[in-house]
Order: sequence, then structure tokens, then C-alpha cells
Amino acid sequence: MNAPWYLQHWTGLKDVATLTVITVSACVGLFTYIRSVRTRRAESLIALHKSFFVDGTYTVVRESLDDDSEKGEAAREAMVAAPGPGPDLINFLNFFELVAYFETLGAYQQKDVEALLGYYLRLLKRSGSVYRYICDQQNDFEHLNALLAKLST
Repeated sequence: MNAPWYLQHWTGLKDVATLTVITVSACVGLFTYIRSVRTRRAESLIALHKSFFVDGTYTVVRESLDDDSEKGEAAREAMVAAPGPGPDLINFLNFFELVAYFETLGAYQQKDVEALLGYYLRLLKRSGSVYRYICDQQNDFEHLNALLAKLST
């Protein structure tokens, strides 16, 4: 008497079922991981937005950069003039240096940085006095300088 087909091939069927369960589990795990990474990146960008736009820390420098008049350029010149830049500008540039550093590490994508902060990055590049200060290697803004060099105009 012969055993039924499924009993004769039980080991093979069991292996196929096991492989199917492992494959589906791996796909679900990968999908969950990708979604989690995207969520964390979005949360990080929201925190970045909040710290730059909502908190009042950078308001004075942002307003100065926004001012296209001669008065605005004079204010920017005064910010970087001797005996050295004030704490508002240094904090502002350190914020961008940190963002640029995280971008080089891959924590932020360049497209995200440009989408969120591109306007002010372009203003930094366009402001002669501030941009010269950033480019001066003695001031240690090499990551920001590299990011500004990559910036699309």
C-alpha cells in the first residue's frame, strides 16, 4: 500500500512552506524598516525646521540676510567686521555647519537640506561679506563651504 502523495513528499512541502514563510517575513521586516527610517528622517527634518524657523534663535540673522537693501548689506558687513562676528551670526553659521556635516554623513539628503534651507543657503552664498567669512579656512566652516559649493543656484 502506497502512502498518499502529500505524505511521500512531506519533507519537500515542509521546506517550501518554511521558505515561503521566511521570504514573506523578510519582506515585511524590510518594508517596516524602510518605513521606520523614513519616519525618523521626517521627524528629524521637522525638528530641524522647528529649531530654525519656529524658535526665535536665528531671527535677527535671517532678517538681515533677507534684507536686499544697502542697509541690509551694511548690517551683514557689521556682523562680520572686526573684532569679529557676533554670537548671533556664529550661532547661525554653526547651525548650518552642523546641517552640512550631517549631510556629508548621510543623515540628511542634499535634496532635503535644499528643500528646507536652500533659500537661506543661497542668501549666505550671495552675501559677499558673510560668504567670504565662511570661505576663510581659519573660521572652520569647511562643511558649510562644501555644501554651498554643491548648492544649485
